[in-house]
Amino acid sequence: MPDLSDARPTLTTEEATRLVEFARACKAAARAVLLYPAGHPAIAATLGRIVQITSPAALTEMPAKPNGMAPASSEPLLPSSEERSRLAPKPEALPNTT
Repeated sequence: MPDLSDARPTLTTEEATRLVEFARACKAAARAVLLYPAGHPAIAATLGRIVQITSPAALTEMPAKPNGMAPASSEPLLPSSEERSRLAPKPEALPNTT
């Protein structure tokens, strides 16, 4: 049985929610970059959301926490390898020149 004295403190609900919101914004931006051509408005919109979330005003609302804080949930925030391969652009077939 693990020693409970070694347990790391967890994030508050508000902090965990903000962390999940940031992770989702990063995931959406990564998808937009993969799926749309350079300069597409969807890319600017998703990157704008990250800028908004990480703005000094948004960051000062959340109190600083010491290192070693752990999220309250173990739900994965990053896409699985299956999802990444599904979202990755497919290579185009080369034209037959023979």
